[in-house]
Amino acid sequence: MNSRKCADVQALILDLDNTHVTLARLRPLLIRPHLRFLVGRIADLQIAIGDALAAQMGRAGARSARRGGGVPARVRARVESWIAISNVDIEVGCLKRVIHHGTRVARRFRTLLGELPVLNQNLHRELFQLERDLFRIEALMQEMEMPRRAVPTSQLPAA
Repeated sequence: MNSRKCADVQALILDLDNTHVTLARLRPLLIRPHLRFLVGRIADLQIAIGDALAAQMGRAGARSARRGGGVPARVRARVESWIAISNVDIEVGCLKRVIHHGTRVARRFRTLLGELPVLNQNLHRELFQLERDLFRIEALMQEMEMPRRAVPTSQLPAA
């Protein structure tokens, strides 16, 4: 793995850690337990992917990967929670932020896997799991956003 590829892997690891901090901040704002579970699973999966990438960097002979979100990640997470809270429906606002960050990370991760065939097969499975969970959250969010259709009073049975 050359230095440019190591820098790409390091950038993805930091992005995964920063996104994990954001998801940890957004997760308590969710009311529905199944949504909290899915967001928690995505956050755990991102940590596992970051650990696997850091181990892969170590096996490739690169210097050890920097980990952790740090102060900028916590500030960013606070801003993201404010953005979510400013939405009319807080849960939908949180889910929009989760999908935004998750798809960005998944896109970068897919690009990296395409460029580095050295990465093991487990990472491909973890990417698939991440994309599947993001798809589930997006489908649930769309259901939550759909307006309930009211039955016109002319179609109600006469009493």
